[in-house]
Amino acid sequence: MLLFIVDSMKAVREAVFTGRLEAEQRRWPREQLSITDLGRAVLAGEVDWLSLSPPDRWLGGVRISAARPCWRWDEPLATTVLR
Repeated sequence: MLLFIVDSMKAVREAVFTGRLEAEQRRWPREQLSITDLGRAVLAGEVDWLSLSPPDRWLGGVRISAARPCWRWDEPLATTVLR
């Protein structure tokens, strides 16, 4: 599951992290990930993750697609919104 999430996060328009594997450590659990400035902006809520066009995914039986509006939590309103 973790590998799927990491691979999906790599499949965006701009990198939110970079990965590096040492020559002798070519297996994915050994990959060293470094967050980018864009990744920090996403974590801080300054950039919308879906604006980076991540691949579609399913979460709790709900399809999350960057191409269509989806339900999200709006912190200032303390409610869900469709955008």
